[in-house]
Amino acid sequence: MASAIETLVLLMDNEGLWPSTNSTEAKPSEAALLSQVPFALDTMGFESWLAYVFIPKMRHILSAQMPIPNMSITPAAEQYFTSAPPAILDQLKTIDGLSSKANSN
Repeated sequence: MASAIETLVLLMDNEGLWPSTNSTEAKPSEAALLSQVPFALDTMGFESWLAYVFIPKMRHILSAQMPIPNMSITPAAEQYFTSAPPAILDQLKTIDGLSSKANSN
C-alpha cells in the first residue's frame, strides 16, 4: 500500500496536480481541513483533499502499522475529480483494491 500511495503522489506531481510550495493554491486553512463533508467537497477540490487529507492520513496509518481501512475512493474521484487523468483514476482503483484485499482476511 505504501508504494501505491507514493505512486499516486508521483502521478499527481507529473500531471501538475500535486501542490508545490511555490503554488498559487495555498494549503487549505485549518477550518477547511476540519470539514465534516465527505471528501471535504465544501472546502477544497478533490485533488487538494487527496494531497492534504487522504495521503497524509494514509502515510500516518502505514507508518503506525495500523489496519488499512476499507475504502472506495474511485467512485468519488470519478464523480468529483472530472479532470483526473486516467492514470490517477487507475491508481486510485489500485489503492481501493489493496484496501479491499487487506480487509478480506
